Amino acid sequence: MGARLFFLALFFDYLDGVTARLLRSSSKRGEALDRFCDRITQCIVPAITYSVRGSILEVLTATLFVVAGARRYVLRRNPEFFRGAPLFIPALMIESSALGGFELPWILLLMAVVMTIIPVRYPRSKEASGGSFLWYLRPIPVMLLVILPDLLVRYVCLTVFAGSVALLIAGPVIWRMWGEKALKKIEEDY
Repeated sequence: MGARLFFLALFFDYLDGVTARLLRSSSKRGEALDRFCDRITQCIVPAITYSVRGSILEVLTATLFVVAGARRYVLRRNPEFFRGAPLFIPALMIESSALGGFELPWILLLMAVVMTIIPVRYPRSKEASGGSFLWYLRPIPVMLLVILPDLLVRYVCLTVFAGSVALLIAGPVIWRMWGEKALKKIEEDY
């Protein structure tokens, strides 16, 4: 139930962003609150979920994930790219493995957490990720994990997990292909 609530929180976070863009409503306070809430749902909650397994290596990896989230909170946010892998990648790995009922090796999670700290660029916006139709489909797997019956959840969890690992690996390549062009276009517009 906790993992399903995590995915529900991700869906509401997505809706919050869409609503703010549609209403053209933003403020420094709202951005700070959104980032703070993201750290709770995308770092602290998954870290607790993972650390209850009990192994000292799993607890240390989960602790490092929270520290990485705190570090990212104090960094200045760039609208076009993430500095390091997005924090939602390790969070999705943890929660999809918990909900899907399969094991997440601590070494794989540790590599994902370390990638959130290394300042390699990952795409953040639709333009920086190639502007494909996949950008608009991103809330669908999250919502499916909230509403699907248990028999089908495992398959969607495996898909989300595999997609997270693929994004962890391919994110910098995607940025090199489309992100730099999008950033140049934005600079030219201003």
